[in-house]
Amino acid sequence: MSSSNDPNYQKIGDGWAQVSRGDYAGAIATFKDIVRSDDANIDGHYGLGLAQRASGDKAGAKASFEKAKTISERMLAEASHGSTSNDLKSSGDDRCMMLIRMLQQRLAEM
Repeated sequence: MSSSNDPNYQKIGDGWAQVSRGDYAGAIATFKDIVRSDDANIDGHYGLGLAQRASGDKAGAKASFEKAKTISERMLAEASHGSTSNDLKSSGDDRCMMLIRMLQQRLAEM
C-alpha cells in the first residue's frame, strides 16, 4: 500500500495521471516498472490491471487483479494476526478488507 515514504509514490501518481488521460500504454509501462521494482505493491498491480482492462487486455488485467488480491489477503492476515474480521483497532485491516472487496468486484466484472 502506497504512502508518501514509498519510493514508488510519485510513479504511482504518474500512472494514475496517465490512466486519467487515456494513455493506457504509458500507464501500463509505468505500473509494470513499479511492480518490477516492488512485486508486493498493491497499488502498482491494481493500477496495472485497470490500465490493462481499459486497453482491452482482459487476461492481463485479471492476472494483475488476482496478484493485488493475493497481496491484500496476505497483508490482512498479517495485520489481523490470521483473523479475517475487522478488529476496529487499525486502519491497515480496514484498507485491506476494502481492497479485497474492490478486487473481487473487478474480477467478477471480468
